[in-house]
Amino acid sequence: MKRVNIMKLYIYGCLLLVLLGCEPGTGEFFEDDSGNEPPPQTSELLSQIQQTVFTPICIQCHIGAQAPQGLRLESEVIAFQSLVNVAAVGNSDFDLVKPFDPENSYLVLKVRGDPRAGQRMPLGLAPLSDESIQLIEEWIREGALPIPESNLTKVISITREKSKGSFSNSYIVTFSSPLVPAAFSYDSIFLYEFNGSHKYLLTPGEYQIKPLNSFQFKIVLEQRTRELEGLTLVLNDPDGSPLIDLNNKTLDGDNDNQEGGRYEFHLELRNE
Repeated sequence: MKRVNIMKLYIYGCLLLVLLGCEPGTGEFFEDDSGNEPPPQTSELLSQIQQTVFTPICIQCHIGAQAPQGLRLESEVIAFQSLVNVAAVGNSDFDLVKPFDPENSYLVLKVRGDPRAGQRMPLGLAPLSDESIQLIEEWIREGALPIPESNLTKVISITREKSKGSFSNSYIVTFSSPLVPAAFSYDSIFLYEFNGSHKYLLTPGEYQIKPLNSFQFKIVLEQRTRELEGLTLVLNDPDGSPLIDLNNKTLDGDNDNQEGGRYEFHLELRNE
């Protein structure tokens, strides 16, 4: 009799486990789904920082082998490697970027002007805007994640140089990855002039292409005898040679995450 009761308890227990493992009302088994998804492993925030802070401001100094204290910021990948979990040269008590902890990241202290970090950066320039600092803080607070994996090179900025406080006729073009030296040629980099309904291709004698490093080149316009209505930079023009990076991939000109595509940018000519 006791053996029968024990068997009944065992059977009831098994039935209870089966019922607990079924979707209510369906009789189907379901997997545990607590809603806890794995944390993200990449972020677009670093790309925003690169485009709005590092490229237009910081890489005036922090670029290439001669970058101060070896801190290079010319691309998202290089900036991530140079900053995250890297001890600060000026104060080894801090990392340049400590994920999840902007208050103890030397980069944040530096751009805020915190006395513990010495001179405020960018040195000799206006302090970063509150929005720029907050963007850096947000990136670090969310884990200082790298950018999504990408094998394609893109144009990340075009800036007009200043000379003695006024705008010059020089423009610096910066790419996200290094290009082959042959990319910086008149066969690949075109300037079109617009006057009314007419479009003219400028000749090499009317502008210069000056490579600055594998990530950047400078366009210098020669003195003009007539006023221009518009000037457009064109890369990956079907009539020319495509721009190729060191991975032998063509510049993603139209930003569609595929190789190739024409890139156009209207150059500002007014003196502001």
